[in-house]
Amino acid sequence: MEVPSLSEGSFHWLVEGDYTMEEARKVLPSYFHDFLETNLKTEPEFLCWKVVDADIEKFLKGKPGLTCEDILQCLPKEFRHHIEHFLLKNAEELPPH
Repeated sequence: MEVPSLSEGSFHWLVEGDYTMEEARKVLPSYFHDFLETNLKTEPEFLCWKVVDADIEKFLKGKPGLTCEDILQCLPKEFRHHIEHFLLKNAEELPPH
């Protein structure tokens, strides 16, 4: 499935449901039409899968780093003495050669 190249404005237009099916058929391949028709017919409060700016910002922000205690809870007892190797500050560099 080829994903069409959309401008930022077109992407927002699509995500926010601000289009008619006639407009959508002109710019998007037929395999998107069923999704687009469902998107237009569904009441906004039921569109739980609709992406909004807050979702994008949350995704780009990323997850908070794990604390030492979080990591220790996940490690089996026999590996807990290696905790320093699992810390984020050490995970991004290779050991000396």
